[in-house]
Amino acid sequence: MTGVWVAGLPYSQRRTLPGRLCRLGGTLRLEDEELVFEPIGGIGRTRRLPLRQIVAVRAFADSPPRLSIETADGRGLVLMIAANRLTPVWTRDTSTRDRAVAAISRHVGLT
Repeated sequence: MTGVWVAGLPYSQRRTLPGRLCRLGGTLRLEDEELVFEPIGGIGRTRRLPLRQIVAVRAFADSPPRLSIETADGRGLVLMIAANRLTPVWTRDTSTRDRAVAAISRHVGLT
């Protein structure tokens, strides 16, 4: 495992109000072969993206900080990224999200 971040799955993958609200909290893990979003407490479904399928990772929005992952087969994913589980959703601190984007991009070979 090469990276772990506090993450949340928003209600919407857009820049609308539902896209700013977290419907499911979890952990984003960067592993050797895949990127995994695992919900807290086993509520909801684990999402696995094979690294060889990832074609783009980018900062998506800043309030709250979100990142967008695009895959070759069109199974994109938008996730909120926070410094810790107590970070308020209205934070404008993008440093943790920016480090996640950089680490994932490096590991996948996009930079």
